[in-house]
Amino acid sequence: MTTPPRQTYADLATEADVVGTDLIATWRSTGPLKTVTGAILSDYIETALGLGTMATQDADSVAITGGTIDGTAITDGSINVPAITLAGGTAIVDAPLVVATQTWNEGTTVFTALDVNVTDTASNATSRFHDYQIAGNSIHRVLKTGETIISNAAGTSLGGMKRTGNAGEMALTSLIDPSTGGPAEVLRWYWENSTQVGANDPNSAAVIRGFGGNRFSVESGAALVHIAANGRFEWEGLVSDRLLFVGYEAGSSIGKTFDFNNSGQTPTQADQVMSISTTNAAKKLLQFCSLSGSTYTELGNVSGAGVLNMPSAVFTGNAQAANVIVDTQVSAARGTTGAPAYSFTGDLDVGMWSPSANVLAFSTTGTEAIRIHGSRNVSIGNTTDSDKLSVTGDIRASNRYYGVGTTAYVQLDDGVGARIAYGNAVLNVGGPVVFSNSGTERFRVSNSTGDVTATGSLQMLSGTAVPAGGTAGAGLKVSSTSNFGVFFGSGAPTLSAAKGSLYLRSDGSGINDRMYVNTNGTTTWTAVVTVA
Repeated sequence: MTTPPRQTYADLATEADVVGTDLIATWRSTGPLKTVTGAILSDYIETALGLGTMATQDADSVAITGGTIDGTAITDGSINVPAITLAGGTAIVDAPLVVATQTWNEGTTVFTALDVNVTDTASNATSRFHDYQIAGNSIHRVLKTGETIISNAAGTSLGGMKRTGNAGEMALTSLIDPSTGGPAEVLRWYWENSTQVGANDPNSAAVIRGFGGNRFSVESGAALVHIAANGRFEWEGLVSDRLLFVGYEAGSSIGKTFDFNNSGQTPTQADQVMSISTTNAAKKLLQFCSLSGSTYTELGNVSGAGVLNMPSAVFTGNAQAANVIVDTQVSAARGTTGAPAYSFTGDLDVGMWSPSANVLAFSTTGTEAIRIHGSRNVSIGNTTDSDKLSVTGDIRASNRYYGVGTTAYVQLDDGVGARIAYGNAVLNVGGPVVFSNSGTERFRVSNSTGDVTATGSLQMLSGTAVPAGGTAGAGLKVSSTSNFGVFFGSGAPTLSAAKGSLYLRSDGSGINDRMYVNTNGTTTWTAVVTVA
């Protein structure tokens, strides 16, 4: 074989454009290298290109394998291509294909380490900017839509992130959606109702929305919170016996209040803003505690039977409960006549209140009915604090009144019309019955003998006109014998009375027509002759 003559730079320039003194620095081929005939044998060319003795062949491709081009090693301080085979647009590597090193040292410059620019006119939606594989199985790919999909080699565990829904919505994906064949959306996050993001727009809200048919899960350590298909929150695997909810403003030390309300429930609001239930009446519905460090001290609770148990309770405003059990005291504002401090559901103007210190009052229909004074005197229908019981209005008793002690008595006002009225009621006392007025005893009935002592005149039937001939039963009757007593009338007696009864005639004028005595127990009367 005849060795071809050595090539010079000028010779190469006829086939290629060589720029600079270092052939490795820039090489822009103006035609297939394979059109160069002969071999490049120059020691300088071999050193400058780092190709060694590369034979340029008249072929459709050049094999680059094992770090060589057609068996010639390719090495340089700035390029390291240990192994690559190009065929049909596919690269198969057994070591890093490209190691790019850049220095980003200018704050006003936007650097780009890798720039892929694709002109897309009508490609499939699943076309990919890149697809990293292991043994032909996709591990990481970025679609032309920007969706990123990460998978295991078997394709049984995959997920990623994508743009979705309305402007600004992002989604995390996981596993396969049977309806699309792509990863299914499990979580979306976005700003809602926002013209400006965050605090700049008071109507905006950060929204995280789960798309699982069963639940939305957030895990932290052993704790799991989720919304199940039946609309409930659950925590699983939690070692602590308490779940802590602390209202806090992110990035600050400002505490925030938890607010449960029905604002925005339109057009139909829920019947309850919040509901707490138990399937075991022996368990507490609610517990109220004070917290010191990690120590909880119970202040009260609501039992599973709906009973409020409060060792010490102070209520302000309106408080309503079916059953309240208190170990010490329940206090409230004093209230008023029309709005008692303690009232009843649906009837708030009936109840108990306090007009002033040490005074207790009861109201009905918004009007004071009874008052108990600090002196323990009771007023009904008035506010007088002078007697144990002061009543404005009538008093009716179906049984008896008792007076206890040697000074017990019934006292009537001296005013006109004061009286004791009775039907079949009986007044029983342990001592004599005494009637007095102005501090002077007027009438006494002995409790031992039954004797009646009166001071002043004793009048009987003073409001009755004198009947003609007398009236049976209208007189002063003595003993249990029927109609035995002293009767009166005008004219001769005609009434029936017991034998021995006397009849006083109001119009008698002689010694034998002023008084009569009954002689037969019926209507026979005999005149009693008087001296004059």
